Amino acid sequence: MDISKIRSLIEIFGQSRLAELVVSEEGTTVRILRGEAAPEAPATVAPPPPKEAPHSIRAPMFGIVHATPNPGAAPFVSPGDKVEPGQPLCVIEAMKVFSVIAADRAGTIARILFEDGAEVDVDQPLVEYA
Repeated sequence: MDISKIRSLIEIFGQSRLAELVVSEEGTTVRILRGEAAPEAPATVAPPPPKEAPHSIRAPMFGIVHATPNPGAAPFVSPGDKVEPGQPLCVIEAMKVFSVIAADRAGTIARILFEDGAEVDVDQPLVEYA
């Protein structure tokens, strides 16, 4: 289909009340639509990256959790403290045996999730850090 035929189709279409005109000739198809330009595809907005959940240390056993190495001593850690792998976070006492609970990776303490001297259950979160 040559350009003169396409121009004629556009002119005829412009004078009509048709909403759409489709003409095919010799393997060429012309489609003319009335109205506004086709809307652009909506912009794709990437979702914000998910925040990484804080890492938590969980109690490996049932017992009494202690935040300090000795009565009256400073706590092992406090929120905002930076920790290194192996650094003590607390102690769990079970049957008069004291087990040190240590950081398994470096990070900054976000929250202490236990009260000093409270009972803790197996798998209970004790400390969160990022």
